[in-house]
Amino acid sequence: MSDEKHNHDKVSHEIDQEDPFWEDEPKPPRLALRTKMGGVTACWIAAMLLVGAWNLAPKEKLPGTPDLSPSPSTADLTVPEGNEIDRGPEEQTTVVIPNTTHQDEGPTQNPIGNQNNSRDTETLLTTKLGEPDGQPALWCRVYRSLQPHAIIDSGDGGFIIAGETGGDIFALRIDRDGNKSWQRTYGGGYSDFANDICLSGDGGFVVVGATCSNSSCKTADTGLVLRMDSNGTLLWETRLDGKARYVAPCLDGGYLITGENLVKIDANGSLLWTKDFGPSGHIIPADQGNNFIFNIPGDSLTKIDSEGEVIWKHELRANTTVRMITGTSDGGYAAAGYSQGHTYLLRIDAKGRRVWDRIYAGNYSEWTYSICQTEDGGFITTGSTGSYGSGWYDVHVLRVGSEGGLVWHRVYGGTDIDTGWDMVAGGENRYIVAADTYSFGSGYVADLYILCVEGLKDTPANQSGD
Repeated sequence: MSDEKHNHDKVSHEIDQEDPFWEDEPKPPRLALRTKMGGVTACWIAAMLLVGAWNLAPKEKLPGTPDLSPSPSTADLTVPEGNEIDRGPEEQTTVVIPNTTHQDEGPTQNPIGNQNNSRDTETLLTTKLGEPDGQPALWCRVYRSLQPHAIIDSGDGGFIIAGETGGDIFALRIDRDGNKSWQRTYGGGYSDFANDICLSGDGGFVVVGATCSNSSCKTADTGLVLRMDSNGTLLWETRLDGKARYVAPCLDGGYLITGENLVKIDANGSLLWTKDFGPSGHIIPADQGNNFIFNIPGDSLTKIDSEGEVIWKHELRANTTVRMITGTSDGGYAAAGYSQGHTYLLRIDAKGRRVWDRIYAGNYSEWTYSICQTEDGGFITTGSTGSYGSGWYDVHVLRVGSEGGLVWHRVYGGTDIDTGWDMVAGGENRYIVAADTYSFGSGYVADLYILCVEGLKDTPANQSGD
């Protein structure tokens, strides 16, 4: 790898985030690229974005009234070799979010509970990554001008991806082969973006993110919750103090939402209570939905009951960042993130005690954002790597065994920046990665890059699993 790429790696990941939520987190490659390119290129991109905005169909300020506009064009795309770009149906629905506040006041409480002190001086093992095994994706799709943040199984054989597009929130429904079923866009005239998505009990889904509270704000500063039916039709929206980060469904039909604080809303979006844990990250249901586990960045993985009372805490090692948590088949949990500029994986048992953790390091850097448990009890992750591939960063997929032993790792992308942000199990040992790409598509802004990869435990001769 050239020194030029190494220097870019340092620029990309040593610039502080504008968003104080992830104070210890490197700036994502796509943001760092904009920072590095300078004023002339930035002005060119801004001009291109204005042209794109000019071509968008106008949105009427009527809540609940869809405004039909054409899908983003996929013409003149550079197709990854051996794969096709699915343009999907031409229909796209834009729903206008009314600029109103729907939030009930609820009690604010401080958490009280037992702590499981797990931060100690035990050596953190590092596994050196060899060369990627070169296995191609089963298929990939590119959709223009969509930047993904989350993907879920839709429960009916397909998947729903949520993210941002041109300052609005989008939801895209694809089938199991990546073909578009429908696309919806939700916007309120200011800056809106989605962070996470979860299913509701009736086949619909909930998206959380942020919006601007007024026309003078520079970045989205108000939490936004959108409730849709199974076709993406907006049923209701509500707003919260501070950005909404992640969401998990509750057995009573409500939702727990992390962000500036931990909040619970009911099935209609009304605020029930707030817990002051400080900024909080990824959250998932535990114990069949009776309890929950969530990430407090730089502090702990915390297990709570349905009322937000602490059951236990697993304190994180210093200099480790957790981005995503998943449940394991034995009732425990696994988490993925990064430490010292490389992939970091952690496995704990049902009581919050560490089973193992490990760093996986290439020559330069790896940043991991999502994790799934594989059908054989191992784990598969996605993120980006500056150590391998032909671009500044490429989508990185890492496969380990149940005890953390490296099985294989793979790299996907082109000559620019490509990053895997989330992934979900697709059945039959297949995993769907929601990434963005500057290599395929317009090249001016990030485009949605969906890959289907196999998760089989095929161990190359120069690597070992467990």
